[in-house]
Amino acid sequence: MNTSGQFIIFRPEVSSYQDHHFREQEEKILLSLPELKNSKYISDYNIVQTEIKSNPNLQIIFISTSYTKIDLYQEIKNHITLWIHPNSGYDNLSKEFIEDAKFPIINGNVIRADAVFQYIIACFLDSQGAIPFSPNWDKSRTFKRSYIYRHHSLIVGLGHIGSKLASFFNLSGISYDIYDPYLAITPENQVHEIELSKYDSVILSCGLNKTSAHIINTNKLKSAKDSLVIINAARGGLIAERDLINFLARNQEAKAYLDVYENEPNDLSQFKGLANIKLTSHIAGVYENIDEQIIEFEKTAIKDGLTLKKAEFELKYKKAFLKNNIIDGILI
Repeated sequence: MNTSGQFIIFRPEVSSYQDHHFREQEEKILLSLPELKNSKYISDYNIVQTEIKSNPNLQIIFISTSYTKIDLYQEIKNHITLWIHPNSGYDNLSKEFIEDAKFPIINGNVIRADAVFQYIIACFLDSQGAIPFSPNWDKSRTFKRSYIYRHHSLIVGLGHIGSKLASFFNLSGISYDIYDPYLAITPENQVHEIELSKYDSVILSCGLNKTSAHIINTNKLKSAKDSLVIINAARGGLIAERDLINFLARNQEAKAYLDVYENEPNDLSQFKGLANIKLTSHIAGVYENIDEQIIEFEKTAIKDGLTLKKAEFELKYKKAFLKNNIIDGILI
């Protein structure tokens, strides 16, 4: 990275869950870096363009979200020296954009991985039977729940979150298989196609691309058990929602837990009338102090980008470089 000259931190939008003081906090902390002395924090693209016209040598540190429309910023791409994407999902950043970028693009999925893992486990345990809490002694002492050690699950995607799920299942003695066609090393329980008839649950923890879009659809669901549990806190486009709705309507013992949707924001009205689905509003990765964690990640990435040698920077952020997520021409 070119570390000489002045910088602009360009943050065109923030996520809806972030505190109303987030921009103020982010600006204060990032501009406190000695490496960013005399730099500016800007959210207005018109102002960025004006600044560049006044000083053609300005360099941009771009901070995006999952809703950033990259096509809007083509005019300034030659000024970008570092792109930080502190979100888990990045399907708004095309493979072509990432391949052509002359600057590193750093993904911040580690910020939310633990939280999403926790959300999925909570859904998984809930699907086996909610604890019947009661303020009074229940003489029947019944607890309607499944015995998870007879449960067989499919984890789709063995990235940050899928790996945590696999570790949890290993420690818990829960039987599972893995579907991930992009693994460099194939584990013993890797399967090469999704055959839902074998499974009691399917957990989606992969990215969205042309090979994974609508990976859960009518053709897959027609062979599924009528009590299948589906958990999706990854990307909404992994499931053909109308096909899922039809499956749930026909199979009252089946369950679905959705945090993400094909179109967001979503009013969720299409799911009304289904008693066997539980919905949240893309919050699986949200937790207390997430704003502070995001800013700390950005601060560290900027400091490292401006102080480390290129080889050191690339090694430290090897798993976060989105270019490294392009395998066989597919952004995974």
